[in-house]
Amino acid sequence: MGFIALVFTYGVLQGFGFGLAYAVIIAVAAMWFPKRRGLIVGLIVGGFGAGSLIFTPIQTTYINPTNVEVNPETRTFTDPELLARIPTAFLVLSAITAGIQVIGILIMRRKENKDKAKDAKGDVEALEQLHHGEGDQKAESYIHALDNEKADAIRNGDRDNKKNKVSGRADYNNEINVPPKVALKTADFYLLWLAVCFSVIPITILSSLFKMVGQSFISDDLFLAAVAMASSLCNAGGRVIWGCICDRLSFKLPFCSMLVVWCALLFGFPHITSLTGLASKVVYCIWVCTLFLCLSGVFVLAPTATEVLYGPTHLAVNYGLVYNSFIFGSLLAAVLTKAMDKADGFYYQFGLCGSMCIIALLFILWIDDRKLPSCVRFLNYFSNLRRKYDNRCCRKTSFRTSEIAVHT
Repeated sequence: MGFIALVFTYGVLQGFGFGLAYAVIIAVAAMWFPKRRGLIVGLIVGGFGAGSLIFTPIQTTYINPTNVEVNPETRTFTDPELLARIPTAFLVLSAITAGIQVIGILIMRRKENKDKAKDAKGDVEALEQLHHGEGDQKAESYIHALDNEKADAIRNGDRDNKKNKVSGRADYNNEINVPPKVALKTADFYLLWLAVCFSVIPITILSSLFKMVGQSFISDDLFLAAVAMASSLCNAGGRVIWGCICDRLSFKLPFCSMLVVWCALLFGFPHITSLTGLASKVVYCIWVCTLFLCLSGVFVLAPTATEVLYGPTHLAVNYGLVYNSFIFGSLLAAVLTKAMDKADGFYYQFGLCGSMCIIALLFILWIDDRKLPSCVRFLNYFSNLRRKYDNRCCRKTSFRTSEIAVHT
């Protein structure tokens, strides 16, 4: 019963709490600064990452105030007084969190955009007619047409497209707005979902085991707590940095670059346990901070990719659907971690993490980034191949979005 209660409270309830509020907060904040959405998303999720910076010293001070060392044989804490303080620590942390949440909710407000209200209503009505009045075949045609129209606008530099009021609201040089029903019928959604899902596995394993890796060759718990605080600072600050990068380079190039670097760091992380003395502490601190700097990118690049692909109007719901991948990724991480050999667990677990980064990278390469800078447009090579294949399969039903323009 104890294990089931732990899974339900620490796993299920915590997951629902993140999922229900996370996307809504990002969408509401991004509405206030449409020209700096990447930076705003980075700042918001940076606050999420900075939580450890605040709570780690509170946890350490409350649970281990005398800096009790881990058991030299098991490399875990076995002190009975220390272990007895862990349950009450959750009550202290929950009270602090509740107070902060109440303040945040009271000052949060959605921005009203009266100028676009009429157009948005027309877009919704047109999409409802498309789905309910003209059949599934035409809905599929619309989806392919939406992808083709975005590509044509990018290739031809067609700045007149923003004058068209179409279902999906096609302003290719600025934004499009695609509702969840249509987003769920596009290949890009599932590619992004899978990329995030496989990225969650390294996030889950790294967040759970990075301190245990340190404990395996470093006995100073206060130093490890300080490294955890430093990694939280990199996690929070990194999200702001990734947000600024996304405002300039969109999401695909940063996502690919981050996964490549993260993969190399994860593969090498278990091998630093062979170091001793001062070098072990210095290398461990730098390595962990860099790992969390890469980790922070997922929480910025995923919502930014959702906004670029489907627009800001339905970002809360669309990203909420993408964020569901965290559930499956976390469960998969738990299953895979359990299956690892305990003797050389760190090598297998972080080798698995590096492999998951490679798989996520392969999915990202197939996503079409319409805002990708021209100098790195070659990254859309695979998405262009996918579009050509889609065009062959749907040649009979495909038509341009201008044919279903909405006149309001």
